[in-house]
Amino acid sequence: MGDKKSIINWKLFGLLLVMSVLSVAAVMPYTLNLARDKIAQLPISFNTFIVTQSIQAIFVMGISIFLGLLLARKNGFGVPLFSALVEHRTPPKQSGKRLLTSAAIGFVLGFLLLGIDYLFMQAGISINAEVPSIPWWQRLLASFYGGIGEEIPMRLLLVGLLSWIGGKVWKTPEGTVPAPVVWTAIASVAVVFGLGHLGITSALTELTPGIIARAIVLNGVVGIAFGWFFWQWGLAFAMLSHFAVDIAIHVVIPALQISTAYGG
Repeated sequence: MGDKKSIINWKLFGLLLVMSVLSVAAVMPYTLNLARDKIAQLPISFNTFIVTQSIQAIFVMGISIFLGLLLARKNGFGVPLFSALVEHRTPPKQSGKRLLTSAAIGFVLGFLLLGIDYLFMQAGISINAEVPSIPWWQRLLASFYGGIGEEIPMRLLLVGLLSWIGGKVWKTPEGTVPAPVVWTAIASVAVVFGLGHLGITSALTELTPGIIARAIVLNGVVGIAFGWFFWQWGLAFAMLSHFAVDIAIHVVIPALQISTAYGG
């Protein structure tokens, strides 16, 4: 994975960091539009808010990428497609087919979430608050943050960290992390992924047990899928699947005038 004397591949680190910075920039119009009333009430200027949020996000991303790549190396996980790109190697076999598969599954999952959310609504659990009207192009740009900015800390870092911790207790005879340990890590992070969306939800409605369960289920379903893609095929495929889910939820379904409040 690059220079053997280096603990991580710095070219790969740089690529992921640039992608992260761009994803943070991409989500800004969406975030500012969605939370404009709260931002206006802050005791700091608008420009100061933008700068501090950007610096904080880039710092968190940098730490997540560094530790995530280090853990991926220790766990035997990989980022094969991105590694091949920065090292000018031929991509792994079936990469094209896997990209199409992860994107297609992600798109289908977006509509599956709509069906699950409908079941919650039938049970009287829904977000009835008025959500600001956000232009389609802002929702499209925000999808890049979901695919990149959320997958790096969630899958690359947290799945890697929990798998590494579990692997310290239980390893296969070959020295690899056992599948049950990885599945536990994937499921645990999927729950964390769901809970992480409660911040946005709390700005729209009261956090009842039903609303919390809804957030965990909706985001947990796709979180498990993203975790599997990361584990089996690599980070790029988890990112693309997540992006496809968000495109379905934030762009396609609203264009069809179907209501949903998945956080993405």
